[in-house]
Formats: sequence, structure tokens, C-alpha cells
Amino acid sequence: MKTLLYIIGLIIVIAYLFFGFDDLVFELSYFIKRLFHFIKPSYIKIEDVNNVPPRLLAVIIANWHEDNVIGSVVDHLMATQIYPHSMFHLFLGVYPNDLATIQVVQDLAEKYENVHVVINVVPGPTCKADNINHALDEIHVYEQEHKIQFLSVTIHDSEDVLHPYELSLTNYLLNSYDVLQFPVFPIIHKPTLKNFFRL
Repeated sequence: MKTLLYIIGLIIVIAYLFFGFDDLVFELSYFIKRLFHFIKPSYIKIEDVNNVPPRLLAVIIANWHEDNVIGSVVDHLMATQIYPHSMFHLFLGVYPNDLATIQVVQDLAEKYENVHVVINVVPGPTCKADNINHALDEIHVYEQEHKIQFLSVTIHDSEDVLHPYELSLTNYLLNSYDVLQFPVFPIIHKPTLKNFFRL
């Protein structure tokens, strides 16, 4: 029995190493290029970002039972974004059977002119892609009704805290790239013995 467990463990370890090998190759390739200066870090000047005229941007946030976080997330976004509020619109996707979240996002829509509530046609939960696709449909309708066109659509989770320069940087980088993906960093307390095992 003990030998069988060792064999199973060995198979799992080999499979783990095998399936992680491709990641290791890319990581090693990157570090070797950095080591020999084949890749030079590039920096963006904040002046260059600020000099690009603001263009219309759309942001989608899909929600399901997010009434406890979405209000503070949107309030924080509105208070901190270094981008004209008239040049971006938030489309908050919700489900018809999530009344608590609907109430919160409707309050946000009354509070901010550029916040829009998008209630899905089917009860939730479905999947995030369905929620986002329905919001995209509503964005197209909004564009047609108001005779405007958004430069881009940014997708965020309901608990994401946007960097103050995210939309400005999006506006700047879309001159050079068709698709952008920004890194997301978890906001957590530094691990200590007291909080290490806390859920």
C-alpha cells in the first residue's frame, strides 16, 4: 500500500512538472533576455498621457449579489479617476432577481450621470460572460440612441479598485494597441502570524 501511494505521488509530481514546463520556458526566456539587456524596460511619461485629448470610454462591471461592495467601489472610482467624468460611462450589469444589488446600482445611477443600470433579460446567475454580453448589447443601443461611439470597453469585476490613471492610460495606449490588459494586484494585509490562517 505504501509503495502504491509513493507511485501515485510520483506520477502527480511528474505531471505537475510536465504541465508547468511551458511556463518555465517563457519565464527563463524573459529573464535571460533581461539579463543580457535584450529587453529594455520602457517607461511612459505622465506628461505624454495627460497630453492625449480624452475620448469616450465605456466600463462594464458585472454583478451578482454585490450589493455590499459595488457602492463603495463606484464611489471610489468616481472620487479618484483622473479622467473627465463626462468622457467615461459605467454600465453596471445586474440580474432581475438580485433586488438588493439593483437598489444599490439604481442609487448610483441617480447619483452619477455617467452610471447606467443594465438589467439582464434572464434571472441570475447565468455566467459572467452572459452578463457582460448583455451589457455590450446595451452599450450598442446607447451609442445608437445618443449618436456617439465609445473608443473602448473596459471590463472589471465588482470588487476591483481602479488605479486613478487607468482610464487616462487606456486612452493613451489605445493609440498603439488594439487590446489592453492591466495587472490586478490583491489588496491584502501583510501576512503575520496572527492573520496568516484567517479566512
